[in-house]
Amino acid sequence: MNFKRGFDFEDRICTKLESIGCKLQRDQRLDHKYKLDFKVIAFPDNPGTYSLGVQVTTKRDDYEKQQEFEASQRNSNVAQKALYLELNSNLDLEDGGALAVLNVIAGYQFDRRFSDVKIEGAVIYPDYTYEYFDLGQRIITIRENNRQAMAEMNRPTPASPLQMDQLAARYGNGAAPMPLQPLAASAVAAPPLPSVNEIQALLTAYKRAEGFGFATTGSGEVYFVHVNAVIDDRLREQLQYVPYSEAPYSIEIPVSFIDGGLSKPGAKYRAAKNIRLRSA
Repeated sequence: MNFKRGFDFEDRICTKLESIGCKLQRDQRLDHKYKLDFKVIAFPDNPGTYSLGVQVTTKRDDYEKQQEFEASQRNSNVAQKALYLELNSNLDLEDGGALAVLNVIAGYQFDRRFSDVKIEGAVIYPDYTYEYFDLGQRIITIRENNRQAMAEMNRPTPASPLQMDQLAARYGNGAAPMPLQPLAASAVAAPPLPSVNEIQALLTAYKRAEGFGFATTGSGEVYFVHVNAVIDDRLREQLQYVPYSEAPYSIEIPVSFIDGGLSKPGAKYRAAKNIRLRSA
């Protein structure tokens, strides 16, 4: 029989563990305040007394749930050890699933690898195999993956050849861009001198809240732009007038910069470096 997620699933696990010989502690305080479904206080045929808190979920890589659990246990003394346990919702507790749960919990308690580990994660697969994982590192990885996916989702579509021809005709002679707001002549410093290695492009989108955007060259190549790489006070001034938005805001600002290469392994776009406003 397969038992689905939710309270029934947790109740079935506790019932099976207790039938095997585990002694558990369950109450609303553990659940609501410490995000623990139960504590194991004794193992089968073992005279010792323990305090191992367990959170059970059928959601894989739930960032908010993992973060909430890790934060609640970081400075908590309600349990000596805490385990975030991910189970496949099709795990059959009546045909080996409960034994796999017991193996994971007991392994975390007694394996010397985890003797100094207070918070850990584990996942049990439908075939009853399992593996442990560093919960804190998993949270960081999921957060970074989400950020990268969001940036990719919000990336503007590269300009078509026709659009690039139109942009080249508009800005190809190095004409000064039309500012988003009028700038006081004395408000910004003089522009930096150009470099022979500079790439000319058009800043086509910018997300002011996070300080990043994308620039497209005349050949259609897209570069990642970050405000920390801007060396031109005039350009910084213009970027301050870009409206706040959930997705990068569409703009048209001619810029020049140096190819900064890939900022990290696996980066999809090359980074722009020493970015400045392109003007006559």
